[in-house]
Order: sequence, then structure tokens, then C-alpha cells
Amino acid sequence: MPQQLKYFLLLLIMLLSVDVGYDLVEVNYLRTEIETITITSKSLNSVYETNSDVNYYSSVKKDLTDNTVHESLSTLAPQNISGLGNDIDSNTLNKNAPTIDNESKKPKLTLLRVVFENDIFDNTDYYYTNGMRIELVANFIANTPTSKILPTLNNSDYDFQGFSIVQNIYTPVNPDTKQINNSDRPFSAYLTMGHFRNSYNIEKGLTMKSEFSVGVLGPASLGGRVQSSIHEIEPVGWENQIENDIVIDYSFLMEKAFLRKKHLEASAIAGARVGTVYNNLSTGLSVRTGFFLPVLDNQLPGLLKFDSEKLKFWVFVRAKLQFVVYDATLQGGIFNNSSFYVLKAEDLNRIVINASAGFALYHKNVGIEFENFYLSPEFKGAYDFRYGRINFVISL
Repeated sequence: MPQQLKYFLLLLIMLLSVDVGYDLVEVNYLRTEIETITITSKSLNSVYETNSDVNYYSSVKKDLTDNTVHESLSTLAPQNISGLGNDIDSNTLNKNAPTIDNESKKPKLTLLRVVFENDIFDNTDYYYTNGMRIELVANFIANTPTSKILPTLNNSDYDFQGFSIVQNIYTPVNPDTKQINNSDRPFSAYLTMGHFRNSYNIEKGLTMKSEFSVGVLGPASLGGRVQSSIHEIEPVGWENQIENDIVIDYSFLMEKAFLRKKHLEASAIAGARVGTVYNNLSTGLSVRTGFFLPVLDNQLPGLLKFDSEKLKFWVFVRAKLQFVVYDATLQGGIFNNSSFYVLKAEDLNRIVINASAGFALYHKNVGIEFENFYLSPEFKGAYDFRYGRINFVISL
């Protein structure tokens, strides 16, 4: 018998001596259908709240019955997973898990804000003589159709929407005469209802505010009646006020904090208003010092529960340059040209300074601000002007 044939027979005998039963079991296992293989987290919340290790479990269905095997991942697979460029271990999974739930940063709330503005705080009674703004912030407002035209910041930490009612009243220097002064401001007032949106990105120091408003300019705004009701001597010149017209107004404002210290913050401001009442651009600065939440402003009292027990107070100054294109409270409505007296376009000062300083105090869910404004002359021959504001806000 050739030597090669002997080696072949010897090898065949060795192979036949292997446990055949093992082979049969292995083949049957391979033919068994594996219904599901899933890896889940035992507690996802623990990933957000702590840095503790995550316990992963594997459920492997070994046959078509309901029998399952629950083993820790470490016993079912190697610690390192190769073949993806770099080894991945369980610690890497923990690092990649999100540390903050973004939805929890947008709490549900109801917020009421009332703003009262009047020149009586500076012992004057002309030009912008009275203003009232009432705001309601609530979650259901985000479902209204106009929310689609109000932008929001990408990856915003807070995003709130609300409704507003605004009435502003303007008079000449002497409101107690029917005689028209051709070098003075006309009587005018408007009343609007608006939908506003405020969006905040804390990490980038960004604030975005926008508002869409509709209403009426002229006698239908009831400005004359309101001012007459709060004056002992009725301002009879309201019969010469700017006539009724439609108000459609859109405003947009961006703020970027470029200096952020523990007790000091400075921001750059840029904004625009477009519509049938105001058409202007603005740019400026805002600085505040005290104890406050970075970037967040007076729209957010008591919303951050971890910080709501602390008293917040700060002083602030703001200054803006406004580039005026059109002002219906001076020039009359765009659609109705029947007003008795309005200013001409060449009478307007195209650059107006608007500066203010104030003090804010917030505790838990209540806040109040006092602010005083300076306004440079808005038209040729006008005086500079000052008025005050009280801002009260409560989170319900």
C-alpha cells in the first residue's frame, strides 16, 4: 500500500472518531430561526441624571418558543467591538449618551405681563403721552397659524409665544386747543392685537424676538377717549387727530451677548420694524450688572426651578440708534390720506436716539422693572423727550 494512502486512511479514522452528536446539535442550532435580538437600556433616565455606568441587557430568542436568555452584555460579547475603525467599549456608550433632555428645558407655563408707559414720570404731557401693553404667554398659543411666520433660534433652550394688546397715544405740546400748529406733532393713537415669540440660546448668548400685529390707527383706537378720561381738562384737539387706517406691523429683534461675567453682561442689539405704522431699522447696546440669569430677560421669572428661590436684581442701561423710514403716528396712515394735519416726509429726523436706564427686581414667580427713557427729537423743530415705564410680570 502506498505511503500516501496510509496517511489518508489514518486521517479519515481520526475524523470519524469526533463526537457526531456535537455536529448534529450545532447544525440544528444554526437552522433555528432567531426571532429578535435587541439591546436596550435598563433606565434611560439614569443616563441623563448621573454619570453612573449603564446596565445593558440582551434578549436573545433561541427558538420559536417564549424561552429567553437574559445575560449582561459583558457575558454575551467582548468588551471591545472591533471592525468600525476604532474600538468601542461600554464607557464610550456612556459618553455618547445625551446629558440634558432638551424638552425639559421648555417648561409649560402661563405668564402675564403688564407694561405701563407715561410721560408723567418726567413731569411732561406731550408727544408719546401714554402707552399700555398687556401680554399673555401660554403653551396653546404655539398652535395658532401665525406662529409659522415667527422665527425661532436653532437649538433654542427656551421658546415662548404669547398674545399682546397694545394702545399707544401721542399728542402735540399743547393738547388743549383745537388750533393746529403746523410745526408740532399731530394727535394720533393706535390699538393692536399681536402674536409674539421669544427664543433663547443660552450657550451662544442669543435672543430672538419677533411679533406680528394687526389693528387700527385713528379714532377707532379710542386713544382720545382714554386720554380724556384721565385728564381733568379734556384735550379738545383730538378732533384733528390722524384718521382711521389699518395697522399691519411686523417687528424683529436680535440680541447677542458678547460680554458674559457672573455679575456683568453686555449685548449687541439689532432690529427692524416693517408695516403700515413703523418702518425703521435699529442697532445698539445693552449692559446690565447685578444678580441675574445669563441671557434670560424679564419674560422668564420663576421658570428655572433650581434658581427660583434666589432674589434677582440688576441695574441696566440701553442705547439704540433708529433709522426712520416711515412713521404713521407722524405722517398719517398709508391707505387713508384724509387726515386734517400730518407731517411731511422731509420734516422727519431720519436718525433718532433712544436711550434708557432702569432697575429690575425679581423673586420666585414675580418681577417688576422701572425704566426711564430719553428720546431725541423725532422731527424738525421738536423737543427731545423723556418718559417712564413700569413693567410688572408674573408667572402663574
